[in-house]
Amino acid sequence: MSIVIGRARKFLEGVLGVVVVAMLLPSPAVAQPIPIVLKYVALRGNKPPTGTVLPTRGLVRLEALVNNNDYASFGLLEDDLVAGNVSINVTDAGSFNANIPVTQCRRVRAGLVCRDAASQSSVLVLIRRQLPLHFRLIAYRHGIDSTETGEASPLGDVTVTLNQSPAVARPDAIGNCVSRQNPSYLFCRN
Repeated sequence: MSIVIGRARKFLEGVLGVVVVAMLLPSPAVAQPIPIVLKYVALRGNKPPTGTVLPTRGLVRLEALVNNNDYASFGLLEDDLVAGNVSINVTDAGSFNANIPVTQCRRVRAGLVCRDAASQSSVLVLIRRQLPLHFRLIAYRHGIDSTETGEASPLGDVTVTLNQSPAVARPDAIGNCVSRQNPSYLFCRN
């Protein structure tokens, strides 16, 4: 029996050598996009500061470094920004889950500026001249209502995901967080 299998294998390798070898090799691992590197994240929930009666609205402020050297597999970040195919999602250990839409981007001398009046967000993407395909991303969104911030104060750890095009996610988490000024404000620094 093994002689028959051996002969069949030799015959197939002789006739279809490359195909048989390719079918026997393990499939290559799917490459993962390079994650972002968070520098800092600041969150404010909708809980008003102690002693005030004015309602507050939530906010997100963050800065991250983005390495787009994987553009051959996942596309150029600049092209996706101009096309409106980028968003940023920010979550904490509690109920904070805010989305920063990155739309209406235009090229400027230093990089790209994106403003979305409907969501009160702005994103600045600066090109790092000394490192090609490396960007400094600064994002800000204010006026976030309680459906996204939750009713409780933000809690550390904070996870930020840069969603580039429909299927590329570049996440990073930051855990060095402290409450500043009042319990509804969380500041995290890497």
